[in-house]
Amino acid sequence: ELTAEQIKTAGIELATAEPRQMSTTVTFPGEIRFDEDRTAHVVPRVSGVVEEVKVDLGQAVKKGQVLAVIASQQISDQRSELNAAQRRQELARVTLQREKKLWEDKISAEQDYLQARQDFQEADINLANARQKISAIGASLNPSAGNRYELIAPFDSMVVEKHLGIGEMVNEASNAFTLSDLSRVWATFGVAPKDLDKVVVGPPVIVSAPDLNAKVDGKIGYVGSLLGEQTRAAAVRVTLANPQGAWR
Repeated sequence: ELTAEQIKTAGIELATAEPRQMSTTVTFPGEIRFDEDRTAHVVPRVSGVVEEVKVDLGQAVKKGQVLAVIASQQISDQRSELNAAQRRQELARVTLQREKKLWEDKISAEQDYLQARQDFQEADINLANARQKISAIGASLNPSAGNRYELIAPFDSMVVEKHLGIGEMVNEASNAFTLSDLSRVWATFGVAPKDLDKVVVGPPVIVSAPDLNAKVDGKIGYVGSLLGEQTRAAAVRVTLANPQGAWR
């Protein structure tokens, strides 16, 4: 047993043993993918013919920017219906005001006033329905737009796929554009069952791409509960900030 003087002379330090979390390093191959939560497939909600294409593949677009213009008989008919509904509602409103005054002045019967009120209420409902039909397909309510239907960018993003050209017939099943917000991306990995005990949601990880000379810290945001039929591996996802667009 050493004396206190001997311990001091030898430079020995005493410390209480405490539990510590041991770091584990495991490397998995992976790929960079679009953030599916910020990726949109833009499709027309009406059928028609492409008149204008206003963006190119790889172009950055802003929320609300017009991507393409489609000439559609369907939207033309709906705008005509809206215009007619507006005129009928205005006529019913004027008639109601007149019949109400005649009834209050005891010139006409109450039944005429009640009928005029009912006609106005029905015209008002029909107008609301006509507006709803157009709003439901994301088109402008302006009757002067005629048969013009615009495809609009839903958020700031980049055009990563483009599938239409001028003169092309399109419909509700046509995938016109795919847009993705590349300010963040997903790094996805396949993890074999034997390594799943080392991978859980939350811990920090390092994602590197030697070809891009890029390395960034991240956190595991998702660990799949099922194994892929072909790969027999669980999907693991890390969301990466990508302000400079380096990750592709």
